[in-house]
Amino acid sequence: MTARNGERSSRRRGRDGARGREPRLDRALFWVLAADIVLLALTGGPPPGPITTALCTVAAVALLGLLALAGAGRDRPPPAAVQAVLVAIVALPALQLVPLPPAWWHTLPGAARRAASLALVGAERGWQPVSIVPIDTAAAVLLAFCFAVLLAALVALRDQRFDQLLVVLGLVTLAHLAVGIVQAASGGSPRFHAAADHGNLLGFFANKNHAGVMIAAGLALATCLVELFAATRARRRLWLGAATGLALVCAVATNSRAGVLLTAGVGSWIAVRFLATGRPAMRVAVTAGGAALLALFSLSPVFDKLFSRFGGVGQDLRWRFTEQSLPLAREYAITGAGGGSFSRLFIVHERLAWVKPTIVNQVHDEYIQTLIEYGVLGLVVLAVAILVLARTGWTAWRRTVPGDPARGRMEAGAVIVLLFLVHSAIDYPLRRPASWALFAAGCALVIRGAVPGTRGDPRGSRRNDARGDDRGRTGPPA
Repeated sequence: MTARNGERSSRRRGRDGARGREPRLDRALFWVLAADIVLLALTGGPPPGPITTALCTVAAVALLGLLALAGAGRDRPPPAAVQAVLVAIVALPALQLVPLPPAWWHTLPGAARRAASLALVGAERGWQPVSIVPIDTAAAVLLAFCFAVLLAALVALRDQRFDQLLVVLGLVTLAHLAVGIVQAASGGSPRFHAAADHGNLLGFFANKNHAGVMIAAGLALATCLVELFAATRARRRLWLGAATGLALVCAVATNSRAGVLLTAGVGSWIAVRFLATGRPAMRVAVTAGGAALLALFSLSPVFDKLFSRFGGVGQDLRWRFTEQSLPLAREYAITGAGGGSFSRLFIVHERLAWVKPTIVNQVHDEYIQTLIEYGVLGLVVLAVAILVLARTGWTAWRRTVPGDPARGRMEAGAVIVLLFLVHSAIDYPLRRPASWALFAAGCALVIRGAVPGTRGDPRGSRRNDARGDDRGRTGPPA
């Protein structure tokens, strides 16, 4: 009898110890994610170098280890299709590094130039990968791994910690704006990057367009943040109205046409979805406020500077970049030239008449550049990823009812994702890790609606409430 009682006590202590370790692992996962978000925010300048890639990889390995120890993937597993997409994102550039026998790679696009170059050192009969720039493609593999782990960790977080991380992300976005406002007011200081669109509101970015889409995505995120605290939830319309006004002013200060249009689009969504509801007086107030903001902008010299740029859209260099890159897309459409290869590939094929003081670092069309670097398979993976995310979100959204907070969170996530997908047709925001945190948060807001045991999933929320997990606990980290 005594032995049996001792055995039961031992099992009880083991369960209590497991419960004690679990909060510590969740806390560690949260803080590593928060540090990763801050690190990513500071990488808004040139393409990630070796140091940035190494730091991001270390953070991703730490996150992956914590996820394994916490068992979050077993307790709150994302849908199988989402897991498959994350694996494919990493596997695609990795496959481009697999060495192929000479008889195979000699048939690849551009193989004649590569063979002629290798013949200079007698290596034209050796095994070579699909990628023409293996080092850059290896970096692409590491960065894809970093993003996949970041998204997986955001999906696996418990509700309380996920809400706290949204607060951290909101604070980082406000830090961007605060620094950017100082930059716009001072004529460019402080400067974090030698080559940047100085004189505009940039925050920690070097590119004003990337700063603009960050503002638009941050405004969409604000619709979730106001629901986390009782004080802001009670006056959500007032807070969202103020956030919309601030975002529009800051978007104009970026001097980014895309930033202004995207932010105005999110502001219109907020006006319809959150502000123009309830009493007729609220609708009148929203309309009057919008008219006042428009009048204020039209009288501003900053707005005049921005508005004049809309007249020169047809002469924008990005259309020339796209036209000049189309031959590369046709040549490398089957297998791709390798992740991260575009800038080097373009220089080799650049005609003398195209040369100018600056280099062409990206196509400014993510879909064409994906075709050049990853081939048709890259576009297939991209299309499948979008379809899986849309289907996952739609399935979860249908389980909610109008007015359900879970529905609002999924809609905000969908808006954030859509902003980046639209902007990627004329720019390259997701080629800068500084944009990953907001984009991954948007994806996570959509996906968590289909993950059992999270607040986004109505069924999982009821189970959590029944167990007492995370009940009534939101707000900033303790």
